[in-house]
Amino acid sequence: MNKLKHNLSIVFISILVSCWFKGFTIIFDHFVPSEKRTLTTGIIICGIVAFFLWLDDGSLSEINRGKKFIPAMERNKQST
Repeated sequence: MNKLKHNLSIVFISILVSCWFKGFTIIFDHFVPSEKRTLTTGIIICGIVAFFLWLDDGSLSEINRGKKFIPAMERNKQST
């Protein structure tokens, strides 16, 4: 039963995160007219986001965690 609750919570959180991204997409679409939505605009938006992530700790470790980050399922396989 606990495993079922855990799996349902993962699905629920995934849905919430996707809705969050959809909300930001709607906001960006509202403020950036359709004729201005180009590759350049997308690159600029990604650059602004990367800049704010970099301001946090001077690196972009949130984007690429490298070998330090091991998902929980892999950790469980390694411990057995």
